[in-house]
Amino acid sequence: MQSFEPIAIQLKLSLVAYNLIVEEFPLSEKYLKKIDDNNYLLTTEVGNFLGVGRFVLGLPGETEVIYPKAFRDYLNEKIIKN
Repeated sequence: MQSFEPIAIQLKLSLVAYNLIVEEFPLSEKYLKKIDDNNYLLTTEVGNFLGVGRFVLGLPGETEVIYPKAFRDYLNEKIIKN
């Protein structure tokens, strides 16, 4: 069995990233807050970094990890391996 330990994350999304996440995951809209006309803040919890990591790595320059540092480390490891 696998336990679910929620991990709090916060990402700053460009308008492009915002539009894609809302299109692909409409329920994510309740976790998004508009910063200005071109930027949004996603604050939520995830079970692991796999899916959200794929989203961030698939949109270079369109997202910024606010927290946690462990997620930034995860992304850096993925970049170095490839």
